Amino acid sequence: MTRQGDSSDTVCVVLEGRAKVTVDTVDGRTVVLGILGPGDLIGELEALVDLPSRSASIVALESMVVLAVSGKAFVDFLLAHPAASLALVRTTIRRLGAADRRRVGRTAVDAPHALAKFLVELIERGRSADPNGVEVGVPLAQHELASLIGVSRNSMVRALSSLRALGLIATTGQAVSILDVAGLLEFARSPGAGGSVLANEADRRGR
Repeated sequence: MTRQGDSSDTVCVVLEGRAKVTVDTVDGRTVVLGILGPGDLIGELEALVDLPSRSASIVALESMVVLAVSGKAFVDFLLAHPAASLALVRTTIRRLGAADRRRVGRTAVDAPHALAKFLVELIERGRSADPNGVEVGVPLAQHELASLIGVSRNSMVRALSSLRALGLIATTGQAVSILDVAGLLEFARSPGAGGSVLANEADRRGR
């Protein structure tokens, strides 16, 4: 949809579909920062701080429908509606906090826990609503999903395998099906992310 460095003069509201947010690093890598879906905004930060160009690339993952307004119209709306401004600030803080928590201090042992937290985040943001086996399509390559939660590609492969072994998810290509929503929530919200958590859960399910 837009590339990092493109001219920035509009704000878009995502109505349908999803996109990934990426940035190109100085060493030539492309890092995935997040996934946007219905209700999310594109270009709001550039409009608020009057940046002339996009700070990240937005790449559509599927067919999308967006509502586009000028940056000026967006800022004028926020100035006229303080409650909307506060809601935007709160949402931005939550998203940034969640992104930081996904990336800081991850190890190979933490990877299944981090992946579970990310899938729970998708559910809680309303990406899927079926409580009896939620189909959460994550159309990202494994290395992109790994960068999103701050682990190596090998750690991501092992994390997917671990959650499958626990009976929490099934995978087909780049789609992830959550088989046990309650179990995934319990695993994601458990106090620790170490190997003992994984082993204890596997033991419990194997009995």
